[in-house]
Amino acid sequence: MKYKILVLLLVVFYKSYSCSCVHSSLIDKINTHDYIARIKITESKTIGNLMDSYKPYFVKIETVKQYFGNKIIELHLESMSDASCGMFLPKDTEWIIFGFKNKENGKIYTSLCSGNFQLNKTIDSVKYQNYHKDYPKQQIKILNILEELKIEKIKKVNNKLSHNTSKDGGFRKALLSINNFDSKKTFGCFKLIHNKEGEVVDIEIINSLGRKIDKKFKKELIGSKWNHNKIDDINVTFEHVIIINYNRNNTDDGTLKYSLENY
Repeated sequence: MKYKILVLLLVVFYKSYSCSCVHSSLIDKINTHDYIARIKITESKTIGNLMDSYKPYFVKIETVKQYFGNKIIELHLESMSDASCGMFLPKDTEWIIFGFKNKENGKIYTSLCSGNFQLNKTIDSVKYQNYHKDYPKQQIKILNILEELKIEKIKKVNNKLSHNTSKDGGFRKALLSINNFDSKKTFGCFKLIHNKEGEVVDIEIINSLGRKIDKKFKKELIGSKWNHNKIDDINVTFEHVIIINYNRNNTDDGTLKYSLENY
């Protein structure tokens, strides 16, 4: 009886302190993970009881598309419970997975906070009307970017800082300068090189929006100032990568066709 009470208390403890994840952009996810792929779960574990959901497990996978890192046949998780930042990956589900390599055993792990998402997800269109419409659109956007994004180049950027923001209006001015241009691409990717004051001193193109658009955008963005963090209380030069989305359907004068990626 005492043992059962102890187990119950542990369960309550686990459920009371649920996992908390910080929102990360797609660039943040790329920078912090060693493995990115589109996969299908071919073999998984079923939850036997509540306590089993807090134990480590692994699933067998089939690679549909490898975006970064080496192909694997097993994906490891610390838990099936989202209360401990775990995930349950059922058989026959398809996912975009961001994984990290365990330094001790070399295996690829993932978690709830990695930013994974299921592709063949069934959503109740009556109960979740907005989510039912928005989720597939978000999937398509991220898939389109991953299909063309030059991830190897991004991983080589000395991108130690995150969540940098424009502080002098220069970024919006640069977006306005290209608003009358139409692009054949749905996104562009750029590496911004800053001096220690946060001013953009150079820009390298990773994925182009088009030669004329890139040229105009770079011209207007050079010299813009950005907020940035300090390392050891010392301002240093830094680089960071941005993705610019293009939405050709934004035809309203008050709405920009180009915007900063924030997935």
